[in-house]
Amino acid sequence: HHALSYCWGDEDDTRTVFVNGIKIEITRNLYEFLKMARQSLSTEYQHVLLFWVDAICINQRDADEKARQILQMPSIYRRSLTLLWM
Repeated sequence: HHALSYCWGDEDDTRTVFVNGIKIEITRNLYEFLKMARQSLSTEYQHVLLFWVDAICINQRDADEKARQILQMPSIYRRSLTLLWM
């Protein structure tokens, strides 16, 4: 999988996306990355390319979960191909 390291941007400037049928709000900067990634990849690979993104994979409303997951982030990034998006 790929881990995305990116600048969150303005937390009040959000877009709605659906992940596994669940509606979530993400920052515009993350949305722009996901849109670019989807548009630039051939349809052959879109279904197999996996991204680990903290804003999506970590429940941002649960302080305990965030604290646990943040401790795991170095391991996640070490085991991934890390992409940067500013």
